[in-house]
Amino acid sequence: MWNQQAIENFKKIKLQTFLIPCILLLAIIITLGYFTGFSRVSYVEYQKVLFLSINHKFSPISVFEYNLTQLGDAFVFLSLISIVIVHIPRLWSVLLTSTLISALISVFLKYCFSIPRPAAVLDPHSFTIVGRVLQGNNSLPSGHSITVCTTICVLMWGLLPKKKPLRFIWIFMWLALAILVMISRVIVGAHYPLDVIIGGLVGYICGLFGIFIERKFSIWNWFFHKKARIFIFILLFSCIVVMINKIYRESLWIYYLAIAGVAVSIYNLYVQNYAKKGV
Repeated sequence: MWNQQAIENFKKIKLQTFLIPCILLLAIIITLGYFTGFSRVSYVEYQKVLFLSINHKFSPISVFEYNLTQLGDAFVFLSLISIVIVHIPRLWSVLLTSTLISALISVFLKYCFSIPRPAAVLDPHSFTIVGRVLQGNNSLPSGHSITVCTTICVLMWGLLPKKKPLRFIWIFMWLALAILVMISRVIVGAHYPLDVIIGGLVGYICGLFGIFIERKFSIWNWFFHKKARIFIFILLFSCIVVMINKIYRESLWIYYLAIAGVAVSIYNLYVQNYAKKGV
């Protein structure tokens, strides 16, 4: 039922859906060109005050935000929602395509813009930094924002309720989560505000691209065939290995939740594939 609903929802999405995020992204680019001349130094100066203001104001909840910001890691977010893999393979096929697209675009844009991280140009003692001190020239766009908005775009449209009154609540819920994760990148001192806004818009567009590409070509259909489910087991076990490695470095509660999500998914796959057959 859920899988069929996802298929129907994806079919209903039209090209006009790209319009709003593309217009917003274009407006930001034009504004940056007008006020900063696309200068890297001006880009930092243009939003330094806002960055410090947000970072200082929300510093009391920075530890919670540091856990929340991990949703921008594809392994973490996909591990948490892997519980639906047994029931909604169409959703996962779109997620795989969208995630690959967003990863490639993220690397490409970071290389093109080469904007220094806040800790690379500002005094690290002047703002709150949670986790590793990032000082590379890869601030724009925020990779975490791209990842989380790509994933949320797919989930939001794929599982959109049929009843119109519920749709507003559903969309608001996912957009609120996206904003929380995006702003967490500023709170933990990893990105400037425009990094996460641009990253979020790019991620949303990547999610839409993944939907249209998978709707047209069905690239991952083979991956969810019963005979190919060994690959799903391998993928899920890989997620557990990654989460354990992350816990070894930083014992965050979000990682334990991710492992729990993957464990339930593996159990469901085992019951569906083997236990019911008496193996």
